[in-house]
Amino acid sequence: MIWQEQMETCLEKELKRLLEILEDLGHNAAEFEKNSITVKSILNLQDPEVKSQQLVDQLNFIRIPGYCAYQLTQEAVILLHLMSVKISSLRPIYKESGDSVKLAKLNQYEAAVNQVDPEIRRSIETLALFSTLDSRKIMDSIIASYKKT
Repeated sequence: MIWQEQMETCLEKELKRLLEILEDLGHNAAEFEKNSITVKSILNLQDPEVKSQQLVDQLNFIRIPGYCAYQLTQEAVILLHLMSVKISSLRPIYKESGDSVKLAKLNQYEAAVNQVDPEIRRSIETLALFSTLDSRKIMDSIIASYKKT
């Protein structure tokens, strides 16, 4: 019984942290949109020296926030996995005991996980180029991604 209470407490904490991460990512989303537009316009420049310097400047501006955002999405994925495991473990126990209040709470957690999972997965894909602090690798990824579009 004690471990169930501990898992319930952990679920609450994990959901709270997940919501904090989503809030942080939401604040950064606008900056990353602007960055994407800026990089596209830089890549359209004709002067190679100007293009190169502006890309380096833009990369230096966004590299650290991008890395931090990517790491936050990694943390969010881990939280989603932890929450899913706990929900799956607790559900049969609550069904067997007929605890409708706790089942309803689990349903809320599960709904939250299902709602944010696709958003987090999209964020990971979008931010994957910032999975490193290596400027050269980031630059190569940015250029490769814009060549595809």
